[in-house]
Amino acid sequence: MNLGGVALAGMVNNRRSFGTGLPVVYHMRHTALPENRMVKGQPERGAELADDLNRFCQLYGAENIAAVFVEPTAGSYGCLPPPKGYLDRLRQICDQNGILLVFDEVICGWGRMGANFGAQAFSVTPDLLTMAKALTNGAQPMGAVAARQSIYDAITDAGPERGIEFFHGYTYSAHPAACAAGLAMIDIFAKERLIERRGP
Repeated sequence: MNLGGVALAGMVNNRRSFGTGLPVVYHMRHTALPENRMVKGQPERGAELADDLNRFCQLYGAENIAAVFVEPTAGSYGCLPPPKGYLDRLRQICDQNGILLVFDEVICGWGRMGANFGAQAFSVTPDLLTMAKALTNGAQPMGAVAARQSIYDAITDAGPERGIEFFHGYTYSAHPAACAAGLAMIDIFAKERLIERRGP
């Protein structure tokens, strides 16, 4: 619901109430096609909507597009899995044009997809993956970002020697209670997954 979130999300009532947020954020068409309503699992139709990204590359120049943000399964909409091939096509276009692919797994991460993350459920690896909510089982506010090693290295290598690699922070960043809740949840999650693999 913050300035960046309102800009990225397609939630019309938020935009009506708070404005459009950050400039130069472009929206691809939604995969909520009428023919995909009430379809079990991943819809067969709609993968071609990923080609909106190619159109944006031609219109704005791929060098002017930093990243594409997508929920592997749209949660605020209800529960909307991606059409078959849609995420794969986004990954391909991003790779061809040097664009980062970011998965918003705030809602669908941490086992809610039957896999640990939507990225694993759909076998598509993003460059960055955001997570929250289930990260602490909702007991404390906590969010995190997972990054490819190359992105992590680019940030840390650019930082000053023995200094802060990524100079950022918020008032409640790394709050001890939230971090403790996150670590406890990850420990429980790992034990549950181990039991599932071994059986009762």
